[in-house]
Amino acid sequence: LRSSSIYSSAHGARRFGWKCQTTKGRAATTGKVLVSTSELVAAMLDFLPFSPTWVLVGLCLVLFYVYAKWPYSFFKNMGIDGPKPTLLFGNFVDYKEGINAFDIKCYKKYGKVYGIYEGRKPIMIVGDLDIV
Repeated sequence: LRSSSIYSSAHGARRFGWKCQTTKGRAATTGKVLVSTSELVAAMLDFLPFSPTWVLVGLCLVLFYVYAKWPYSFFKNMGIDGPKPTLLFGNFVDYKEGINAFDIKCYKKYGKVYGIYEGRKPIMIVGDLDIV
């Protein structure tokens, strides 16, 4: 065993009320049983009110949500109006009546310049040739 793991085991064992003594870089219990780091971690995890797996699952879900939502603030930050996108699909869901009808509806509602999202990719639509 490495001396750092022995020290941490002895230190953690004292923390849990186990009687330990440290002698020249080695930890020994009064009952001549060494406390391993894995036993110490298992004992510490028993005191948690929830499983560490659920913490990791929750963290992954939060990170996925941030990843999925991140690009949809692009046009809002630039001050360009447009239809509200659906998470991960963008404005593909709004193409039900057809792309041409969707573009005409957005041109009438948002003006000559508006932004849409195809998936996570932002696309700026310019409806006036003089602006281009």
